[in-house]
Amino acid sequence: MANKLYMFLLDATTGRKIAKHKPGMRCGVIAFAVADAHGAAQARVSFTLKATGWQKATFKEGKAIAPGSVQGMKDLVMKEAAEKALKTGIGFAVYTNAAKSVTPSN
Repeated sequence: MANKLYMFLLDATTGRKIAKHKPGMRCGVIAFAVADAHGAAQARVSFTLKATGWQKATFKEGKAIAPGSVQGMKDLVMKEAAEKALKTGIGFAVYTNAAKSVTPSN
C-alpha cells in the first residue's frame, strides 16, 4: 500500500519539555503524518507528541489529503508543517490564543 499524507486536528496539553509554552497549557494542534494507513498515521502522531513532551492529546478529526493540496494552503504555519511532514514523515502546527508556531519534532 502506498504512503499517504494524513492531517489530524487535535487538542493537547503542554508538558515540562515544551520550552515554547507554559506547562499545562491546552493548545490546538494540526498534525501531518505520512503513513500507509489512517491508524498508522494516528499512532505516529501520538507517539511523537508524547516523545516531544505533549500530554492528553484528544483527536477531533483526521483524514488523508492530497499532497498537491499543500501548495494551496493559505495558512503559512500549516503549510510549513505539511511540507515538513512530506520531507520527514511528520510535522505539527500549534495554535494558541496568542500565536502560531511550528513545533519541532524528532
